[in-house]
Amino acid sequence: MLGALLVRGVIGASPFFSVVAAGFVMVILHRLIASIAVSHEWIGKIVKGENRVLYKNGAIQWKEMRKSGVSEKDLMESVRIEANVTSLDQIEEARMERDGEISVVKKTSA
Repeated sequence: MLGALLVRGVIGASPFFSVVAAGFVMVILHRLIASIAVSHEWIGKIVKGENRVLYKNGAIQWKEMRKSGVSEKDLMESVRIEANVTSLDQIEEARMERDGEISVVKKTSA
């Protein structure tokens, strides 16, 4: 979004200094919100979200899958890529992390 704004000043579609000032405001707001999110957990949840357990104890958590917008095929793709296994039976837990990635923990062999 910042690049789209700044290009308007470069190509002359908008006054250059106004575009630079608007870009500066965007950067400052981003840094401000990020620092507040670090300090206050509830704001961090709003801005960054929270992780969700998608699979645990041998069961897919369908409610969390729907909230996360993840299909069973998406989950299986992540299991194959992250854990290098083809079955959920070999997985202890799968989570949707705050950054949108799905992390997978393989079962430990006893």
